[in-house]
Amino acid sequence: MALEKQLAINDSIGNLDWNVDMSAGTATFGNELTFPIQMLGSVSHQSNTWLWAYFLN
Repeated sequence: MALEKQLAINDSIGNLDWNVDMSAGTATFGNELTFPIQMLGSVSHQSNTWLWAYFLN
């Protein structure tokens, strides 16, 4: 099911330019498509790194 969703979103956004607005919690593709997103991250105090990902809802 996850693959079907990935293929469907790919059909919609294709090669459009994209932007993520973390304050608004949105991802925009081209000039017309905006989707809410959820952000998830982890921090390592040992390596002093931050790993993050965002997910389209």
